[in-house]
Amino acid sequence: MDWRTLLYPTVGLVLLTIPPTTAHSEAGLSESLVVTYHPESTQAGEEILKAGGNAFDAFIAATLAEYVVAEGGTSMAGPLGVLLFNAKNQAVEYLDADFNEVRDSRGKFGKWDAFLYWLGFDRSGKAILVPGAVAGLEALSRKYGALDFAKVVRPALDLARHGFILSEFYAAIIQWSEKTLKSSDYGRRTFFRDGRPLKPGDRLIQPEVAAFLSKLAEQGAEYMYQGEWATRCVEAVRARSGRMVQEDLAAYRPDWRVPYKTEYRGYELYSPSGRDWGGVWVNLALRVIENVPLASLGHFSSSPEALEVVVRTTRQVWSELDWLEDPRNLDNRAAVEARMSWSHGQDLWKQVAAQLPVRVSEGRGTHSYHIIVVDKDGNVASGTHTIQSLPWGNGVFVEGIPLTQIGYLPSRSGPGERRTDALTMHLGFRNGKFRLATGTITTALLETNFQLLLNLIDYELPPEKAVSLPRFGTIPYDLQGRYDANSNWLDPDIPDHVVNQVESRGLKFTRQGPLVCSGLDTGLGVVAVKQGNGALVGARIPWPGLTAPWRACSTVSESRPY
Repeated sequence: MDWRTLLYPTVGLVLLTIPPTTAHSEAGLSESLVVTYHPESTQAGEEILKAGGNAFDAFIAATLAEYVVAEGGTSMAGPLGVLLFNAKNQAVEYLDADFNEVRDSRGKFGKWDAFLYWLGFDRSGKAILVPGAVAGLEALSRKYGALDFAKVVRPALDLARHGFILSEFYAAIIQWSEKTLKSSDYGRRTFFRDGRPLKPGDRLIQPEVAAFLSKLAEQGAEYMYQGEWATRCVEAVRARSGRMVQEDLAAYRPDWRVPYKTEYRGYELYSPSGRDWGGVWVNLALRVIENVPLASLGHFSSSPEALEVVVRTTRQVWSELDWLEDPRNLDNRAAVEARMSWSHGQDLWKQVAAQLPVRVSEGRGTHSYHIIVVDKDGNVASGTHTIQSLPWGNGVFVEGIPLTQIGYLPSRSGPGERRTDALTMHLGFRNGKFRLATGTITTALLETNFQLLLNLIDYELPPEKAVSLPRFGTIPYDLQGRYDANSNWLDPDIPDHVVNQVESRGLKFTRQGPLVCSGLDTGLGVVAVKQGNGALVGARIPWPGLTAPWRACSTVSESRPY
């Protein structure tokens, strides 16, 4: 397997763009809850709930606000996936607003384009895909919103027009991305004063983004897909050797899909479907781990036996990647459901068990930013939005909206088709009642979502503890795209004696990494839980903090194809 492809279906290196925070738990206000990574985004969602909006309106408002205040790690020209529960008809749906490939078969970024790119010829237009996020948000509003779309756009519009105060973290990201941002007139005009990066405490005002949002409020998504923005986007793409045409944008449609459903230890878990295989990966891992009474081994942050079982499970599931990335398999729902069956889980478990030094009792039990909103009526919206690249991509902006370059990385999707992805989120129910929601981001999003579900279900931990205990991540990498396929990221807070014991059994771990020059990726994400007394509690995984000088990182701030 080519481990570089692990970057492609995830939110890439967006971990760089999450602001510092401590472990955070918040109780629902008036039986409603908005969980995000930015206070402005949370406030936007709460404002809409107070104005009579439902969870879907609040999700749209919070997402649009986060596009404005996030540190380059997401884009309205990016993808969107939303798992939702409509309390009125008791239905769970998945809104697939992921990228489409351009319809011109010559429009894919290939090896020849990569060679020319490294020689200095700008081929980045071929890496820009047809975006889905804004079309998805409007579709969500039309189908389930209680308020006019223009009203839910307003909080984001106000943030762009009037600005917000830059945190130390945001200012550091601007400095880190100086080369990228200075490559365009927009970047130089917006993020610099007299040629110097904005500082903490400065107000960031984005009039171009405000103008875009104003047109979005007036004209809806049509402005982005058939209006002036579409024309300017195509011009920017084709100026960089891309093959996108306006018909690619005009033909885009989000899809409403039936989510996958799986049973796990008494819970009914729903996850994304279609060509999004992130939930399928996590479901496979759960199918394997249900063959062992995990909680009886102790928690994997302190028990070598549990850590080994859980890590070997994820590494075994990664052996399924070639199957999971094939669009022909993903388009065959029956084949995917068979892949997630208990019998296939047992086959994978046998391969895991054969690697264990001691026999474990087999007792079958019963990847940006992520936002979760629950309203007083029980509606739930849980979704991921992202740029899938380093901050602000390659610095190509259209009306203040950064274009993404995820097309650098390979995809087996055909011309004009939906691109495969691995966004991962779950809604959990017990006896037909909503009980939990999870959503994770960063390159370790799959392993992280798996561990959050284990913490909430197997170990029955409260949300704040579930997100705070040490975890392992995915395959370690550096910012030049090099991987150590024989290792996993591991939180340094896991005791040395646990690590030593597991490594003596043949596993290998990496406890430092390249993010923020020295951080490591053990995942980020948010959870929401409805407790037995009916109270809603949300929590987000804490960011590990800033640990390195930013100027030392400036040489790797560009997105580059492999």
